[in-house]
Amino acid sequence: MLRRDNTLRPPLRITELLQLTHLGIPLEHITWPRVTMTSDQWICIRHCLIGSNLENITVITVLNPHHTLPQTWKAVADCAQMNPSKPIIAVKDSPVPVKVFCRDARMKNAQLVRYVSDPKMKWFALSGLIAEVLSVELKKEQLVKYVWDVCKRLHIAERLSNVLKVDEA
Repeated sequence: MLRRDNTLRPPLRITELLQLTHLGIPLEHITWPRVTMTSDQWICIRHCLIGSNLENITVITVLNPHHTLPQTWKAVADCAQMNPSKPIIAVKDSPVPVKVFCRDARMKNAQLVRYVSDPKMKWFALSGLIAEVLSVELKKEQLVKYVWDVCKRLHIAERLSNVLKVDEA
């Protein structure tokens, strides 16, 4: 973006308003799965209390960095997220995990970021961050073949081939 004097300015300006660790939130709990920023209005953090004998107690801290002081509640939740426009917290609580699918072995050490499914629970997607450097020798054809194999395992290859007009090799 250009200023009036034809000098470039950054498209986004970032201003640090506070440090979550100064609110008593452990640094190891400031991760993608535990912190959600629904909009510029709400930050929601799921963490454990530090400095007490309540290490196993999960709490949710919600703050609006522009207007209010943080508020913290005890909760039993796997994840928590704020409504983008209203002060309403959505929590998910499933005390007994249910195995829905087997994740790829490469996701073993990944930091999980997102998990979604279709409304009928027919397919699922798991995304994560992996500290891995791909080899330069990985050719485009190998990548396409790998993605196609994954699609076949997920039983969506037929639907993709109909949409994309792909011939299976």
